[in-house]
Amino acid sequence: MTAPSQGSGRRSIGTVGHATRDYRHGLLRELMDREKLDALAFMSDRLIKFASNWSLDVAWFERPTLFVFPRNGAPFGILHELSTNSWRFTAESGGVWVSNVSFYSEHPRLHHRLPLSLQWNAMVASHLEQAGLQHARIGVDAEELARVGGVTLGLPYVRELLPRLRLENVAAQCADLTVVKHDEEISLIQETASLANWGQQRWHEQVRPGLLTAEVDMKVAASIVEEATRRYPPGVELAVFCQTISSPKTWFGTAPSDRVEKGDALVTSVSVQLNAQGVTNERTRFYGKPSQRQAGLFEAVRAASEAACAAAVAGKPTAQVSAAVRTRFEKAGLTQFALDDLPTGNVPLRAKQLITVRPGVYEWGTGGCRHGNVVVVGDRPEVLTTTPMDLASQTLT
Repeated sequence: MTAPSQGSGRRSIGTVGHATRDYRHGLLRELMDREKLDALAFMSDRLIKFASNWSLDVAWFERPTLFVFPRNGAPFGILHELSTNSWRFTAESGGVWVSNVSFYSEHPRLHHRLPLSLQWNAMVASHLEQAGLQHARIGVDAEELARVGGVTLGLPYVRELLPRLRLENVAAQCADLTVVKHDEEISLIQETASLANWGQQRWHEQVRPGLLTAEVDMKVAASIVEEATRRYPPGVELAVFCQTISSPKTWFGTAPSDRVEKGDALVTSVSVQLNAQGVTNERTRFYGKPSQRQAGLFEAVRAASEAACAAAVAGKPTAQVSAAVRTRFEKAGLTQFALDDLPTGNVPLRAKQLITVRPGVYEWGTGGCRHGNVVVVGDRPEVLTTTPMDLASQTLT
């Protein structure tokens, strides 16, 4: 199947365009040059999306999907028949960056026959030969294997059919591809942040005493979907998740059976993705006036979160973000209650890198406090999650 022309290639609202495609494919070529590779072969959903702009819709361990990006030559994909309509829908909307894909079938056909699942290894070998890659050095993102009808499918078994083929695991190098964002990607992530910020405000408005926290979460998620339909055209790739992840009864974790009561400290997470680019906005709020202890935990977390966001400066070590949080919690005497989800390591932060900072403290019987923010690293960090973090704004009466 050949994808139709993608038109102007300008970025449409709710997605990315050819500028992002060219940027990402440039990164692939640079990786192949550094590692002296003839091609890259991806089977993981994350890198298939990154390189093709198509979202994998089947599980690799039972229905393997492969995309190959040669250094010289056109990329191609091998997909399961269940992906036919998903691929066609995206291709006809001009959203995919690979024009040549072939399909295999799970069941024998009398007409319009396709290779069968059990022939996947041979099918891949044939396509590599057609692309002149039978003697190539190919970088792979992992070594995923599928087991179908007693037959193991995967690139290591393709190599048995092409004995001069060499496979190099470059998963670690591939992980670095997605770190620094293109301007189009940042614009899209800003759009998702706007929806997540909007959703946090709806939670604020929807909550009532006696309601299940899960009930409020579902209402807010539905409201975000409805709002997205007003902002974006039909067919935009949207994912929404809302969950209250902490209360005095659970300390930290899922609380679907908890009802909102006065005095509760509630940590709510709102996640929104557009075209697989997204943010998670987390805020702590109180229903009714917080106790002195609750207010103290809240203010310590707010200060730690603000310090962490301010530390996301390009060129500084990643560990500086965590250090800013620890300093605030040590000063407040709360290190024993801290469960941090923060960037670590001494690798320098890079401009246009996105990081998530969500320092939190959790005290059994008192409740959890956590603010989660997404920050664009730069000389002046840009915080995308703009929902207020002050105590007055997050106290419900």
